[in-house]
Amino acid sequence: MPRLDTSASRAKTRSPTSSPPPTSPHRAKLPVTPAAVARPNPIDSAVTRSPRAATEPMTKPLSPSNAKVVPRAGTVEPAATPTEAAAPPPSKSSTTSAKPAAPLTQEEIMDMEIFNQILEMDDDPDNRDFSPTIVIEYLEQAVETFIKMDTALKNKELDKLASLGHFLKGSSAALGIKRVRDCCESIQNYGHLRGDDPNNRDDKLDPEEALKRIAKLIVEVRGEYQIGKTWLEDFYGPALHAEQ
Repeated sequence: MPRLDTSASRAKTRSPTSSPPPTSPHRAKLPVTPAAVARPNPIDSAVTRSPRAATEPMTKPLSPSNAKVVPRAGTVEPAATPTEAAAPPPSKSSTTSAKPAAPLTQEEIMDMEIFNQILEMDDDPDNRDFSPTIVIEYLEQAVETFIKMDTALKNKELDKLASLGHFLKGSSAALGIKRVRDCCESIQNYGHLRGDDPNNRDDKLDPEEALKRIAKLIVEVRGEYQIGKTWLEDFYGPALHAEQ
């Protein structure tokens, strides 16, 4: 019986999707399936997601402006310190700290020669009963005089200011409270339109300038009064407070 040629029939029945037989046993190719063809390439899909990514490189070269060092786990990243704007050098006034004013001495506050004459009026130095009444009367008069000065300053009454300065200057001098006395003497001179040198007739002030100087002195004399009052209260102690 003649031998049939089955090569043609096998070629007809071969699947159209089947791959040809390997040409070499050492270089066998894997069959390409429809699922493998349809599976998207992750790199291609990442590029096609953004139109911009198609024209730009995948990685951007690092420059000093965008370079960032990622700290290692468990470490603390140091805080950035500004280097572009350097701090200005400290000024001479900031490096030299202002020293606190030294407290005034007894001689700067009181004329002790005059004050001792007031103390001699007391019969018993251990139980002063007369001089505290003089001191208390002075403190009350000074407060009333300050109020009158404020009113006269508001009304621009230079003659009244000169008179009030003269009054408080005399009572302060009688007790030996020097700094209040000196301030009130200047108020008196400015109220008469005299300058800092009352003996110089050419040293005259205009009314506006005199009022400005008196306004500053009223503030200053109040502070000097508080210093003198504190000293007197410390000197007399309970005896002065009992009279008040």
